[in-house]
Amino acid sequence: MKVPTLWVGIAVLLAGVDRAVGQTIWMTTPAPLCDAAAYDSHRDRLIGYNVNATWEFDGSSWQQVPSANMPPNAGWQFAFDERRGVTVAISDYYQSVWEWDGVNWTNAGAVPFFTWAVPPYVYPPYFGYHLTYHRGRKRVVVFVAGAGGAELHEWDGANWSPVSTTGGPPISPMVHRAYRYHAFGYDAAQKKLVLFGRTESSSSSGNIIAVEALTWDWNESDGWVEYPPSGPIGSPLGNTFMWFDAHRGKMIRYSEGLSPPSLRMREGAAWLPMNYVLNGLNPVVYAGCHDPVRNRFYSYQSATSSVAYLTDLYPAMYAPHGAGCTVANAPVLGLTESWTRAWLGGTLGVTVSLAPLSVAVLITGLSDQSFGATPLPLDLSMLGMPSCDLRVAPELLQLGVGTHTRVTFEQPIPADPAVVGTPFYQQALVLAPGANAAGILVSNSMRASIGWLR
Repeated sequence: MKVPTLWVGIAVLLAGVDRAVGQTIWMTTPAPLCDAAAYDSHRDRLIGYNVNATWEFDGSSWQQVPSANMPPNAGWQFAFDERRGVTVAISDYYQSVWEWDGVNWTNAGAVPFFTWAVPPYVYPPYFGYHLTYHRGRKRVVVFVAGAGGAELHEWDGANWSPVSTTGGPPISPMVHRAYRYHAFGYDAAQKKLVLFGRTESSSSSGNIIAVEALTWDWNESDGWVEYPPSGPIGSPLGNTFMWFDAHRGKMIRYSEGLSPPSLRMREGAAWLPMNYVLNGLNPVVYAGCHDPVRNRFYSYQSATSSVAYLTDLYPAMYAPHGAGCTVANAPVLGLTESWTRAWLGGTLGVTVSLAPLSVAVLITGLSDQSFGATPLPLDLSMLGMPSCDLRVAPELLQLGVGTHTRVTFEQPIPADPAVVGTPFYQQALVLAPGANAAGILVSNSMRASIGWLR
């Protein structure tokens, strides 16, 4: 079960701590110009492509990766297939799908719903498409603004299959586009596809009539659901990028064509503004890509021949710190979800697994160096727990009871901005009869910090 607790002990310890207001900020790193990009979660790499060259970024440097077989060099959209471990690229211009496995590109065949005549083309019936990975369906899914309506198709590595071809956002079958949609992605917390932004143009002249900050959701049970306009929208050409922030559990959108550009986080039906710093940059959303591990949104910065990335000045960090018991079947402490972090005014959610009796004590402390006069880490062998170390000052203890060898804890975080950026540490004890003389095992420890949500 989930066990709520008060953060009283830590809040008292943090009272009066001076912390700057947290914001997100644009930074830069030298990089090649890429036409399309995706994040490879299997190999922790950004994959970029330009002018018949493939590039990979490991978080610190870019490397060009040679391949004997290459896609044509224009008009690609990328998405990483987490189930199959490959980057999927599709092009309406070339009407084909290619895949990158980290070594070679493979031509996987034609895209059947791109049906117009061979290039060059003008205002084809399928103009405007977006690609993303649907974690629930475990498939790469494409949204197509088709002649018959809003279409969803999914790719299993061998074939495209229609998912939904009825209802949803309006589409025009006219020669000139009547509607264009700006951004598309998958909300892993809500388990929904999200479509944002619509530009309406004249079906006869092509002139822009309206640009609307509309939002649609889609899932299997409810189909398409439309929400009212929320927040500003940028250029009618669709210079908006939207991604799922795996650390916040929210959809984020960045819209150009505004001064300054708009950065917003979705809360229910509304898009709320986020604090951020341009840092003297003017990033162009070009081949944008989100790294969910480092929580960075990358985009090419043409003025400095670099890649600009949007990152947190005060992240809600929750990272490995040290080993607890170096024995078989030691308990494991981690976030309940990647987004249940210690965000200001939110709730930290963590889970202890491999707890034999589904009983655990969560330890939270501000130090990993000492507890009073006792230095840390502390060897627990003298207490009947050989090969076990206490690494966290036990300043706040919480008892939890769960089921199926798992115990989940929830801890409210103070809403006081003074605590933003404060580091703390956590570790867990579990009852494990027979594991040692004490009948107790210790989990790994984690280092964390309180982050600024928006």
